[in-house]
Amino acid sequence: MNDLKRQIIWCIVGNAFTVVLVMAPVIILSDASSAYFKFGWSDRLILISVKIDSALRYSMLFGAIAVINVIKIISEEIGGPILGFNIYNPDKKVITDFTKNELQFFGNMMFLMSGVRKLFEVIIIITQFDIALFSLLVSEVASLFTIRALLNKKTFSPSTDVEYVELATVE
Repeated sequence: MNDLKRQIIWCIVGNAFTVVLVMAPVIILSDASSAYFKFGWSDRLILISVKIDSALRYSMLFGAIAVINVIKIISEEIGGPILGFNIYNPDKKVITDFTKNELQFFGNMMFLMSGVRKLFEVIIIITQFDIALFSLLVSEVASLFTIRALLNKKTFSPSTDVEYVELATVE
């Protein structure tokens, strides 16, 4: 295993540890009567001053969350790196695909829209656990497709395939 893979694995393990570190006390010490750990619609579920008190409203909320998260993932995973590598890469001194004003405008608009979306996203996900969980799952499913689409545009050296073949044939 190369050093880059080892570093990535340690980062994933570290992230998993922090998730457990945060979630364990929350699960153990949570109040059973808390509105946050309820599931489904109710007369008490109010999201940004909209009462979610029926199956229709609850379904519409989940549909809106799905659309918002899919658009978020596409714009962050496709548009974000394009802007980031053109604006922040210190080794890229000559920009050919954008004018200076276009990059300024696109970068600031992307950050503004992302910030406003994040504001509403925080309000939505702190409202109720099932809504937060659904939001997370939609984002993860969407990222499966965008990451695969981005990886399909790349070529990989034969050595990465050889490593897999060697591991698969060892008995």
